[in-house]
Amino acid sequence: MQKRSRILSCALFATLVAASVVRAETISFADAVSTLAQACSTDIKKHCKGVNLANNSIQQCLQQHEAEVSPTCTTTLGEVTNSIQQRLEAQASVTKICREDAARVCHDVAPGEANLVNCLARATEVVGKKCSQIITDAVGDNLGWEGQMRISEFRFTLTLVGLVAASAANAETFTNQQLIATLGQVSEGAPSIEAALLVEEVAANVGKGSDALPTWHRLAAMPQINVDIEFELNSVAIAPESYRNVGAIADALHDPRLLGHKILIVGHTDSTGDANDNLKLSAARADAIRDALSTTFAVAPDRLFAVGVGEEMPLNVADPKAAANRRVQLINVGLLK
Repeated sequence: MQKRSRILSCALFATLVAASVVRAETISFADAVSTLAQACSTDIKKHCKGVNLANNSIQQCLQQHEAEVSPTCTTTLGEVTNSIQQRLEAQASVTKICREDAARVCHDVAPGEANLVNCLARATEVVGKKCSQIITDAVGDNLGWEGQMRISEFRFTLTLVGLVAASAANAETFTNQQLIATLGQVSEGAPSIEAALLVEEVAANVGKGSDALPTWHRLAAMPQINVDIEFELNSVAIAPESYRNVGAIADALHDPRLLGHKILIVGHTDSTGDANDNLKLSAARADAIRDALSTTFAVAPDRLFAVGVGEEMPLNVADPKAAANRRVQLINVGLLK
C-alpha cells in the first residue's frame, strides 16, 4: 500500500510539474502558489510554522530546510519560484517591449500605465508578436487568471441593528471575470475615505458594534467582496490551503482593468475572546495579506491599504461567533491619482 501511495504521489507531482512547464509562459499566481501548497503543505506546517507569504519568506524557509523537506516539495518550489519570477518580469517589461505598438494603436488613450496596458491587452490581434507574447506572460489569457476562488460578494445595508450583509452569507465560487468586474464597478460619485480615519474610529469604539462606526457605513457605496482566507490558529500566518486565494487576488489586481485602482483590505474576526485582542488580530491579518501582495506578488504598495475592524461588523449578526464572521473583505476605494 505504501509503495502504491508513493507511485500515486509521484504521478501527481509529475502532472503538476508538467503542467507548470507547458504553461510556464502563462501560469497564474493562483496556479503557482496552489501547486506549491499541494506539494509542500506538510513541510510548511512542520518546518515553517508562523512564516508568512510576504517577502518570499515561505520560499526562503523551505530552502533553509532543504535537507529535511520532501524531494517533491524541493523540486516544486523551484518550478513555482521561476513561474512567479517570470510573470513579474513580464509585467515589468510590457511598456518597454510594447513601446512601438503603444504609439501605433494606443495613442489616443488617457495617460497612465493602467490605461496603456489595458489598451494593449485588448489589441493583441493587431500588435506585434513580441508585444502580444509579453502581455500573455504578464496577465494571462483572456485578460485575467484562469483559476477560481471561494468568495462572496456583498453590499452592506443600514438597518436598526447596524450593517448587515444584503446578499447570501455563504461563499460561492466566482470566476476571475466576475471578481474583476465586481471590484471594477467604481462610481464617479463614490465617497473618498481615508484608511487612517477608519482606524481611528474603530479604535475609539471597540466593543460598541457597527452603529458606532459612521465612517465605515460610507463604504457601502463601494464595490466589495468577502474572501475566504484561513490563517494558522491565533496567528497572522496564512494557511497553505488559502495560498490560491491570495494568489488569485494578486492576479486580479495585476489585471489591466484593476491596475489603476486602490484596494482596502479589511480584516474581520468573530466575537470569541476579547474585543481589543480581536481588533489587533484582524488588523495584523489584513497587514499580512497586504504585505504578501506588495512583496511576493509585487502589487504596488501605494494601491493597498490594510485595516482591521475586529468583531464589530459581523456578517452573521444572529450568531457573532459564527465562522462566517472570520473573513477578509476587499473594497475598491477608487482610482490612483
